[in-house]
Amino acid sequence: MTTCCVDSNISNSVEAARTAPDWPGKLACQLRHWWQKRRKRREDRRAIAEMQTLDDAALRDIGLHRGDISWASNLPKSADASAELELLARGHRARRDL
Repeated sequence: MTTCCVDSNISNSVEAARTAPDWPGKLACQLRHWWQKRRKRREDRRAIAEMQTLDDAALRDIGLHRGDISWASNLPKSADASAELELLARGHRARRDL
């Protein structure tokens, strides 16, 4: 049984998987990783869409502004919008705590 080791650079990993003796297992691992990453981003996008329905007070409680949610919803699909929102929220909290 092959263990799944994933590099951060998927294209290089796929090429390495093709040249390795166990390339079918490694390729399957890479495809599984890609699918999981895609599914997570799709779920994050749905969560961001739900956040747009929150009122300003609720957004303020989690450290965000309405404009932050609009900005994140317009990011390219390849971007990790939830991670970007988390960074924004941390920045807002840090400025608030000064």
